[in-house]
Order: sequence, then structure tokens, then C-alpha cells
Amino acid sequence: MISPEGSYSFVLIGNNIENNEQPQFVVPAGYWFAAEVSKENSYAFTGCTVAPGFDFNDFVLPKREELIQFFPQHKEIISKLTHS
Repeated sequence: MISPEGSYSFVLIGNNIENNEQPQFVVPAGYWFAAEVSKENSYAFTGCTVAPGFDFNDFVLPKREELIQFFPQHKEIISKLTHS
């Protein structure tokens, strides 16, 4: 996740609570986020539920270049988790 102010953080989602994993997580409003599978030869089922509601007129999916322009300090992770 990248906060509106540009701070990067991540959360491990999974069922191994003893290993600091969380079964689910709420992304704060205004944050940019992505997900990846961290274990080789593994898979994940992900979803995104929004509240209070969702309207495609409010949805923004920026291009890689735009995110890098906003957050150049995170170019490596943005490049890894976005399509060119």
C-alpha cells in the first residue's frame, strides 16, 4: 500500500497468525494498493469489497507511469506490481 502522503507498507495475508499473517485486511481510504503471491508455486484468491458503495464514475486506475510520477521513491515496487 502507498498512502496519500507516499508512505509504503504491506501486510501478510494468510492463516498463519503465529507468523504475523492476517486472515483479512482493510485498506484505508485513499491508499493505492496491490497484491501478490509471495510463495513460489502457490496461489491466492483475492477480492476487493468496498463500502459504503462503489460507482465506476469514481474509480481511478492509474497507469504505471502516473504512479511513478506521484511516488518516484517507490518505482521498484510499482513497476513490479503494475503492467506497463
